[in-house]
Amino acid sequence: KLKADKLFRFTSLRKGFFQDTLLEFLQQENKLYSFALIDCDLASSVEFCAKSIFPYMNSGGIILFDDYASLEPNKPDTAYSLGVRTAVDQFIAEYASSSHGYNNGLYHFVKS
Repeated sequence: KLKADKLFRFTSLRKGFFQDTLLEFLQQENKLYSFALIDCDLASSVEFCAKSIFPYMNSGGIILFDDYASLEPNKPDTAYSLGVRTAVDQFIAEYASSSHGYNNGLYHFVKS
């Protein structure tokens, strides 16, 4: 069990829109990441976050997209996120990875 003080060493909260805060954070930290969860609900934000974080991902790093199946029938627990599937599909096509796919409401992408 992680105590709150140890947990906060691994988190960094930023107030504001992704377009106003994400690039500054990524450039300031100047790190490579192994995992990113993109859960933005809006297609434009999903696209922005995926393209922004991709250069900062390690080879073998995983980007996990939520909301990919939000329009799928019989999924009442998901938000109505029009366009997210298209945004993710376009990202996958542009950054072609040999390992990607959909499973149980989440779409994963592994950086080559």
